[in-house]
Amino acid sequence: MIDAAETVLRDGRTHWRREAAERVAFLIDGEAYFAAFRAACLKARHVIRIIGWDIHSRMRLVPGTPEDGFPAELGPFLNALLRRQPGLRIDILIWDFAAIYTIEREPLPLLNREWRRHRRLRLRFAADHPLGASHHQKIAVIDDAIAFVGGLDLTMRRWDSSEHRPHDPRRLDPSGEPYGPFHDQQMLVDGAAARAIGQLARGRGRPASGEPLPAMRDAADPWPAQVRPALRRVRVAIARTEPAFAGRRETREVYEMWLAAIAMAQRTLYIENQFLTAGAIAEALARRLSRRRKAPTS
Repeated sequence: MIDAAETVLRDGRTHWRREAAERVAFLIDGEAYFAAFRAACLKARHVIRIIGWDIHSRMRLVPGTPEDGFPAELGPFLNALLRRQPGLRIDILIWDFAAIYTIEREPLPLLNREWRRHRRLRLRFAADHPLGASHHQKIAVIDDAIAFVGGLDLTMRRWDSSEHRPHDPRRLDPSGEPYGPFHDQQMLVDGAAARAIGQLARGRGRPASGEPLPAMRDAADPWPAQVRPALRRVRVAIARTEPAFAGRRETREVYEMWLAAIAMAQRTLYIENQFLTAGAIAEALARRLSRRRKAPTS
């Protein structure tokens, strides 16, 4: 039989590293991810690193009144964690966004008191990219012990249940206005895979902070109790996209993984994405659809 993983995964081309994870979970939609992120943060002891395209201090991690006694809104929640846990630090890195996106974001985030309330909470902006590019990673790492990676930012108008009802009274933005259904997902890993993503997050944060960010090694297990792993004892491939900039070489691992996955497909291609605008991907799909399916080999 064809080994799909070995066909798609080509060391040094389609991924940066392959690392072991004892547990892997897939968190479908904001209701699952935001609740799991909140539960993990409540167990954090050393550092919470958040990397995103955007962030909003008044986005609600859970609808209604939380049962844990902490604030529902992100900014007050993070500050409450810092007051409770003296050794905790929170580092946030978001895109140094273009003015055209101002209407979609929290105004003047650096002046927002929730991001300036505590000295151990540091908000910085990523601007190390070419003109016209953006920082688009959505990562949260807790104590280098677990890592969330996917398509969901900790910002407004992202929370939704997987029912995606046309009208859900819980789906309100920080101003109290209803918004439409929103679908996305986040992956949760632990073990060496989480430590590698922690290393990646520290590397992304260093240009903005100007200082080395140490790894954590003695953390307790912050895996959220309500999340059941979908996979156990597997190796996780970590793929990146990074533009050439200021002496940094271009990295196109995600692109190469897409092409490899399309080329090896035998029966079905299922693509779930907000955007599909790359001409090279459309051409790869056309090439694969024009070829006959290979007979299985033993």
